[in-house]
Amino acid sequence: QLDSTGDIIISGRIHEEITGGGYSSGMVMKLSGTDASMLWNKIYLDPTGANGYHNDQFQNCAITPEDDIVTCGWHNYNYQNIYYGIVMKVSGTDGSIIWQRRTLEDDGTKKIAVDGDGKIYVFSDSDVLFVYASDGTLEQEWKITASGASDAYYLEEILVDKNGNAVIAGFLYSATTSAIRPFIAKLPATI
Repeated sequence: QLDSTGDIIISGRIHEEITGGGYSSGMVMKLSGTDASMLWNKIYLDPTGANGYHNDQFQNCAITPEDDIVTCGWHNYNYQNIYYGIVMKVSGTDGSIIWQRRTLEDDGTKKIAVDGDGKIYVFSDSDVLFVYASDGTLEQEWKITASGASDAYYLEEILVDKNGNAVIAGFLYSATTSAIRPFIAKLPATI
Protein backbone atom coordinates (compact mmCIF):
# COMPACT_ATOMS: atom_id res chain seq x y z
CA GLN A 1 0.00 0.00 0.00
CA LEU A 2 1.06 3.60 -0.56
CA ASP A 3 0.28 6.45 1.83
CA SER A 4 -0.50 10.00 0.68
CA THR A 5 3.21 10.90 0.46
CA GLY A 6 4.04 7.84 -1.64
CA ASP A 7 5.74 5.93 1.17
CA ILE A 8 5.31 2.14 1.04
CA ILE A 9 3.51 0.19 3.78
CA ILE A 10 3.99 -3.58 4.11
CA SER A 11 2.42 -5.92 6.66
CA GLY A 12 3.03 -9.61 7.18
CA ARG A 13 4.99 -11.78 9.57
CA ILE A 14 8.57 -12.14 10.60
CA HIS A 15 10.22 -15.16 12.19
CA GLU A 16 11.54 -14.49 15.65
CA GLU A 17 15.27 -14.81 16.13
CA ILE A 18 15.03 -16.06 19.72
CA THR A 19 12.92 -19.10 18.88
CA GLY A 20 15.13 -20.43 16.12
CA GLY A 21 12.34 -20.21 13.54
CA GLY A 22 8.98 -21.87 13.26
CA TYR A 23 7.30 -19.11 15.23
CA SER A 24 6.44 -15.69 13.92
CA SER A 25 5.09 -12.32 14.95
CA GLY A 26 2.98 -9.80 13.06
CA MET A 27 5.03 -7.05 11.46
CA VAL A 28 4.36 -3.66 9.81
CA MET A 29 7.08 -1.80 7.93
CA LYS A 30 7.22 1.66 6.33
CA LEU A 31 9.66 2.31 3.49
CA SER A 32 10.55 5.56 1.77
CA GLY A 33 8.72 5.97 -1.52
CA THR A 34 11.77 7.75 -2.87
CA ASP A 35 14.58 5.24 -2.29
CA ALA A 36 12.92 2.31 -0.43
CA SER A 37 15.01 2.90 2.69
CA MET A 38 13.36 1.71 5.89
CA LEU A 39 11.66 4.49 7.83
CA TRP A 40 10.47 2.19 10.60
CA ASN A 41 9.71 -1.47 11.29
CA LYS A 42 7.54 -2.73 14.15
CA ILE A 43 7.08 -6.27 15.40
CA TYR A 44 3.91 -6.74 17.44
CA LEU A 45 3.72 -9.37 20.16
CA ASP A 46 0.58 -10.92 21.59
CA PRO A 47 -0.71 -9.09 24.66
CA THR A 48 0.19 -12.08 26.82
CA GLY A 49 3.41 -13.54 28.18
CA ALA A 50 2.23 -17.16 28.29
CA ASN A 51 5.37 -18.80 26.97
CA GLY A 52 7.19 -16.32 24.75
CA TYR A 53 6.40 -18.13 21.50
CA HIS A 54 4.27 -16.54 18.83
CA ASN A 55 2.66 -17.74 15.66
CA ASP A 56 1.02 -14.56 14.48
CA GLN A 57 0.68 -12.99 11.07
CA PHE A 58 -0.85 -9.99 9.35
CA GLN A 59 -2.58 -10.72 6.05
CA ASN A 60 -3.36 -7.30 4.64
CA CYS A 61 -3.19 -3.58 5.33
CA ALA A 62 -4.85 -0.34 4.28
CA ILE A 63 -4.23 3.38 4.77
CA THR A 64 -6.67 5.64 6.63
CA PRO A 65 -7.51 9.22 5.52
CA GLU A 66 -5.12 10.57 8.20
CA ASP A 67 -2.30 8.30 6.87
CA ASP A 68 -2.44 5.84 9.75
CA ILE A 69 -2.33 2.11 8.97
CA VAL A 70 -4.87 -0.61 9.67
CA THR A 71 -3.89 -4.24 9.35
CA CYS A 72 -5.58 -7.59 9.91
CA GLY A 73 -4.59 -11.22 10.26
CA TRP A 74 -4.54 -13.75 13.04
CA HIS A 75 -2.85 -14.49 16.31
CA ASN A 76 -2.51 -17.54 18.49
CA TYR A 77 -4.32 -16.04 21.47
CA ASN A 78 -2.84 -17.25 24.75
CA TYR A 79 -0.97 -19.88 22.71
CA GLN A 80 -3.88 -22.32 22.80
CA ASN A 81 -3.60 -23.13 19.06
CA ILE A 82 -6.77 -21.13 18.43
CA TYR A 83 -6.17 -18.50 15.79
CA TYR A 84 -8.37 -15.50 16.43
CA GLY A 85 -8.66 -12.63 14.02
CA ILE A 86 -6.92 -9.38 14.83
CA VAL A 87 -7.59 -5.87 13.57
CA MET A 88 -5.03 -3.24 14.52
CA LYS A 89 -4.61 0.48 13.82
CA VAL A 90 -1.09 1.89 14.09
CA SER A 91 0.36 5.36 13.67
CA GLY A 92 1.66 6.07 10.19
CA THR A 93 4.30 8.30 11.79
CA ASP A 94 6.06 5.75 14.02
CA GLY A 95 4.06 2.47 14.02
CA SER A 96 2.86 2.83 17.61
CA ILE A 97 -0.39 1.01 18.34
CA ILE A 98 -3.47 3.26 18.37
CA TRP A 99 -5.90 0.40 19.05
CA GLN A 100 -6.25 -3.33 18.46
CA ARG A 101 -9.25 -5.63 18.46
CA ARG A 102 -9.55 -9.40 18.57
CA THR A 103 -12.43 -10.87 16.59
CA LEU A 104 -14.26 -13.82 18.04
CA GLU A 105 -13.82 -15.80 14.84
CA ASP A 106 -11.39 -18.68 15.35
CA ASP A 107 -9.71 -18.51 11.96
CA GLY A 108 -8.40 -15.01 11.47
CA THR A 109 -9.16 -11.98 9.33
CA LYS A 110 -7.84 -11.70 5.80
CA LYS A 111 -8.88 -8.55 3.92
CA ILE A 112 -9.27 -4.94 5.01
CA ALA A 113 -10.39 -1.68 3.38
CA VAL A 114 -10.99 1.89 4.58
CA ASP A 115 -13.45 4.43 3.21
CA GLY A 116 -12.93 8.19 2.93
CA ASP A 117 -14.44 8.79 6.38
CA GLY A 118 -12.05 6.32 8.02
CA LYS A 119 -14.62 3.53 8.44
CA ILE A 120 -12.84 0.15 8.38
CA TYR A 121 -14.22 -2.96 6.66
CA VAL A 122 -12.60 -6.32 7.38
CA PHE A 123 -13.68 -9.91 6.87
CA SER A 124 -12.65 -13.20 8.35
CA ASP A 125 -11.83 -16.55 6.79
CA SER A 126 -15.24 -17.71 8.03
CA ASP A 127 -16.90 -15.01 5.87
CA VAL A 128 -17.92 -12.63 8.63
CA LEU A 129 -17.79 -8.94 7.67
CA PHE A 130 -16.89 -6.50 10.46
CA VAL A 131 -17.32 -2.72 10.21
CA TYR A 132 -15.32 -0.55 12.63
CA ALA A 133 -15.40 3.18 13.23
CA SER A 134 -12.08 4.98 12.93
CA ASP A 135 -11.74 4.89 16.74
CA GLY A 136 -12.01 1.07 16.80
CA THR A 137 -15.67 0.83 17.84
CA LEU A 138 -17.32 -2.22 16.27
CA GLU A 139 -20.36 -0.83 14.43
CA GLN A 140 -21.62 -3.86 12.53
CA GLU A 141 -20.95 -7.58 12.15
CA TRP A 142 -22.45 -9.68 9.36
CA LYS A 143 -22.21 -13.39 8.62
CA ILE A 144 -22.36 -14.02 4.86
CA THR A 145 -24.39 -17.18 4.28
CA ALA A 146 -25.88 -19.08 1.35
CA SER A 147 -29.48 -20.21 1.15
CA GLY A 148 -28.76 -23.91 0.54
CA ALA A 149 -27.82 -26.02 3.55
CA SER A 150 -24.58 -27.26 1.98
CA ASP A 151 -23.87 -24.21 -0.18
CA ALA A 152 -21.31 -21.64 0.88
CA TYR A 153 -20.12 -18.16 -0.02
CA TYR A 154 -16.40 -17.46 0.08
CA LEU A 155 -15.29 -13.84 0.35
CA GLU A 156 -12.06 -13.07 -1.49
CA GLU A 157 -11.81 -9.27 -1.74
CA ILE A 158 -13.22 -6.08 -0.28
CA LEU A 159 -12.79 -2.56 -1.66
CA VAL A 160 -14.50 0.76 -1.01
CA ASP A 161 -15.83 2.81 -3.94
CA LYS A 162 -15.64 6.61 -4.22
CA ASN A 163 -19.08 6.93 -2.57
CA GLY A 164 -18.08 4.96 0.53
CA ASN A 165 -19.83 1.74 -0.44
CA ALA A 166 -18.15 -1.54 0.45
CA VAL A 167 -17.77 -3.80 -2.58
CA ILE A 168 -17.24 -7.48 -1.82
CA ALA A 169 -16.27 -10.19 -4.28
CA GLY A 170 -15.86 -13.92 -4.04
CA PHE A 171 -17.54 -17.09 -5.16
CA LEU A 172 -20.53 -19.27 -4.32
CA TYR A 173 -20.02 -23.00 -4.12
CA SER A 174 -23.10 -25.16 -4.67
CA ALA A 175 -22.81 -28.57 -3.05
CA THR A 176 -25.80 -29.82 -5.04
CA THR A 177 -24.33 -29.12 -8.50
CA SER A 178 -20.64 -28.71 -7.58
CA ALA A 179 -20.84 -25.41 -9.45
CA ILE A 180 -18.61 -22.51 -8.50
CA ARG A 181 -20.00 -19.11 -9.43
CA PRO A 182 -18.23 -15.78 -8.90
CA PHE A 183 -20.13 -12.91 -7.36
CA ILE A 184 -19.67 -9.22 -6.69
CA ALA A 185 -21.94 -7.19 -4.43
CA LYS A 186 -21.99 -3.52 -3.55
CA LEU A 187 -23.20 -2.83 -0.02
CA PRO A 188 -24.65 0.60 0.74
CA ALA A 189 -22.58 2.91 2.92
CA THR A 190 -25.23 2.56 5.64
CA ILE A 191 -25.33 -1.23 5.74
